[in-house]
Amino acid sequence: MHARLAAVLLAILFSADVRSSAPQVLMDCPGCSDTQIRELVGMTGDGVRLVVDFQRRFIRQFLVSGTPGIPRGHDGQVLRGADVQEVVVSPAYLQLYQELQEFYDQDPGLFSNFTITIPIDRIGVDPNTSNSFRPFDIGFYGPTMFHYNNFMQRMRDITASETWTRQALSPRLADALFGIMNRITGLGLNVLVGASLNWNPTGGIWTINLCDAAGYCVRVQVSRGGEVVFDGVYDAVGNRIPSLFGNGAALGYPPGTTGHGERTGNELSNRGIPVNSGGGQGGWLYISCTYINGVMVSCTIEARDS
Repeated sequence: MHARLAAVLLAILFSADVRSSAPQVLMDCPGCSDTQIRELVGMTGDGVRLVVDFQRRFIRQFLVSGTPGIPRGHDGQVLRGADVQEVVVSPAYLQLYQELQEFYDQDPGLFSNFTITIPIDRIGVDPNTSNSFRPFDIGFYGPTMFHYNNFMQRMRDITASETWTRQALSPRLADALFGIMNRITGLGLNVLVGASLNWNPTGGIWTINLCDAAGYCVRVQVSRGGEVVFDGVYDAVGNRIPSLFGNGAALGYPPGTTGHGERTGNELSNRGIPVNSGGGQGGWLYISCTYINGVMVSCTIEARDS
């Protein structure tokens, strides 16, 4: 069986949401034959099924009825297949497909890994400081301080507005959130995550990195409905910035990047955290932090071979 089809069928067999509560489902099946497509839609429950293939540039619409129940044992029973009828694609679905195809043509990767990186000063200033938001403070102090809360409120305000999203974040993100996703929601479609169409309808589906000149980046996930979820603050090497409140932290800097570690040590020291030198030799630099009762009390920076 087509590897892509097999994976989707397994997901469908154990997906109560798709089979029982989704009368209209949008899915992709790149490279699938007609037989494979019909087999796919016949396993997704009753209702309208839309299948797209962006590489071969088509959308097909099916009406499925009489879907068999999920087998609960190995008693040798053979279940009859569902009734799968292909129908003319409705104009509303065709318009959605055309928008999706245009989006895919501009950058196929946007469907599976929509990640943008922008300067953090694009979103304006922190109202408490009248300066650009500082990623390190957002990650270090977290929800206990205004740095984090003001930033998150600003991001929620931006993603609630198509104009602000387009200007401050990304025109493509604005197209997706306020164009395509609104249409998908308005049509009542459940998107079945697949090989090309990998827009999870419930979780974080777009990643935005907002970075300062020192390379510290706030990472957030934006969902289909525009919900913003904080995903941490990272340095230029990919280490997550330790929080003032937590249980422990360890950061590693390979040869050629130790300057970033030294900068992080200075940032911690500037915020009142004692940063001790652990000495050592080697090309790697490591920072480890100690917490007492959930509060950072000190950090140690040391060199190692690896």
